[in-house]
Amino acid sequence: MKHQTRLYQYLCVAFCLILSGCKYDTDISNPEQYAKVYMPQAAESVSKHILQITDTAQTIVFGAAYGGPEYPQEDINVKFKVDLDMVAEFNQNNGTSYTPLPAQSYTIDDFEGQINKGSLSSAPLKIKVKTKGVLAPFVQYLLPVSIESISGSVPLNEKLKTAYFLVEAQKDGITIRVMSYGIKSGTVDMDAVAAIVNSFNPDLLVIREIDSKTTRSGGRDLPKILSELTNLPNYIFAPAQAYQGGEYGTAVYSRFPVEEQVARQLYSDATEQGPLGMLTVNINTQDKLIFAGTHLNANTTRRDRQVNELFGIMETYTEIPVVLAGNFNDKATTGTVYQKFSTQFSFPCTTCPLNYPKSGPTGNSDMLMFKPSDKFRGVNYSVGTTSTSDHLPIVADLQFFY
Repeated sequence: MKHQTRLYQYLCVAFCLILSGCKYDTDISNPEQYAKVYMPQAAESVSKHILQITDTAQTIVFGAAYGGPEYPQEDINVKFKVDLDMVAEFNQNNGTSYTPLPAQSYTIDDFEGQINKGSLSSAPLKIKVKTKGVLAPFVQYLLPVSIESISGSVPLNEKLKTAYFLVEAQKDGITIRVMSYGIKSGTVDMDAVAAIVNSFNPDLLVIREIDSKTTRSGGRDLPKILSELTNLPNYIFAPAQAYQGGEYGTAVYSRFPVEEQVARQLYSDATEQGPLGMLTVNINTQDKLIFAGTHLNANTTRRDRQVNELFGIMETYTEIPVVLAGNFNDKATTGTVYQKFSTQFSFPCTTCPLNYPKSGPTGNSDMLMFKPSDKFRGVNYSVGTTSTSDHLPIVADLQFFY
């Protein structure tokens, strides 16, 4: 509540400062042609306001201003109006699809203001917007507020008489960075791998094709070494197969505390199984999610069997949000994996950047997905430019909502 009060005070001060700026030099010819009344918020195509979904109404300010080389010589009374029919016209003219702000979601206590003689602006008027139980998250609503009439001899600036307030309600939450990266079978230089990982500073990480205590790794526990080099203290190693006296598979990491960890194998009739590592992470004291990483077989028949097994496992998680990432060895949007999992999961993008092969990528072997859709929002998705393998790492910023 204190935060909202300070924000409102700041907006009021900023509103007044903008409107009480320096006047023009007095040597302008025909200065009277510049003297007009307008809405400062109309200078933008839309005045955007991101509001949190809370029990308390939040305030947007508006008002009128006087423009010209001199101060007004009379009091100017200004009347405002809301016309939601203008939303359709705005959408048609601008190629947008905004929704009119629902009438029950806002109140305007006063539709009249006054620019006093010798002043440049009216006192700020307030739009009080209710979000919880009224506005749907992430829907962009539009509220047109116009100057309906003014008193006196000063003309109205017709081009700046309507302000379009764009309102979007968001849940409280946190932004989480997720990364998936195949380092290449046989890679043992964890300093090189860590340098790539640390350049993105992920919160959740899937590392594929990593050795643990094999001959070629010199008996070293590479998942543990990488954990220490990347400051990702919580992890699980999911082996795909026994190899050279040790194991080879996928490691799944978390910067958040881990409540539970599970390593599984998705069946394959080949020596290498499908590794699946799963971490139940505590985002805070109340909210948790499951982060899972996998690597499916490149052979279509083997992969399809693993897809069905993985899909069934993921179906059992209905109470806790899930993020699933890794190499699915399939095509985005048109592949079997995407088509099947899109019935249960949402994807951060439908035309995600390509990550394979490294030189001139043509495919999306690495993908990530999440469920339920109302708990997440993809805000950024990118592909790295350097790699120790022929697969570029993928990185996504997800907003996770409490």
